[in-house]
Amino acid sequence: MGLGASSNCKTISANLDQSSVIKNASYKVVNAACSAYCSWQELIRFALEISRFEPPIVISISSYNDFYHASIGDRFTGEWYLNHDRSIDDLSNYLLGLNENVSLRSVFKNKLLQNDVIKYLYTLYMNTVKLKNFDQDEVRWGYTDVVFRDRENSALNYLHNMGLIKALVSSYGGHFVNIQQPILALVSERNPTDDYSRLVDLHPGLDKALRNFYQRIFNINTSHKIISFPEFEAGHFVDHCHLNDVGQVLMAKLILKTIQPLLPKIQ
Repeated sequence: MGLGASSNCKTISANLDQSSVIKNASYKVVNAACSAYCSWQELIRFALEISRFEPPIVISISSYNDFYHASIGDRFTGEWYLNHDRSIDDLSNYLLGLNENVSLRSVFKNKLLQNDVIKYLYTLYMNTVKLKNFDQDEVRWGYTDVVFRDRENSALNYLHNMGLIKALVSSYGGHFVNIQQPILALVSERNPTDDYSRLVDLHPGLDKALRNFYQRIFNINTSHKIISFPEFEAGHFVDHCHLNDVGQVLMAKLILKTIQPLLPKIQ
């Protein structure tokens, strides 16, 4: 979607759309991404909305949200979920909550935490009085109550959904490129930023579970056009999983290099 870029004209999609390679080939880049989507939601949106336009090249930059959803699992038992079931669970819990008495305390708390000063004071209170190592970003991302677990089937579920998108794209003669979302856990530096270091300190199982998830994706033999990028460094990220302006430019260049051989085939 472009979260991490300083403006809409700095996103991966914008960089691609402005490139001479794309302009010379008379193509337009459509950013169809949505925040917090996992592969199941990607599949549904592509099947119901995007596939009717038969885009000649479809690029999915994903996988972290699948890990996140599946590693958490059921909110009550902690048992493994399909990667998308956590999304359904959260949505159903929200919808059911609309028919229940709303806690004024929780409403006021959520409203107050939207203010940066109050969020800072709340973080300070949690760190000093409650003695919990929370920072403002962790409060914002909702990682405070998360327990990350290694889910062996999660990578298979992700690849299954990517395979279905690939089948839909192939059915009309298009090309599908499945790109692993670059994350700080896989760069050469170990715990390279304060943001990721705090998350690992707060959740000891995060680093191991995340690496195992990606390792399974890389090791599984599939017909997907899967691309992973070792070129990224800590300086390309704005937090633990989102690229800054420099990272978005780098990703756009790597995508162009990947799809350039496909362009003559779809003129």
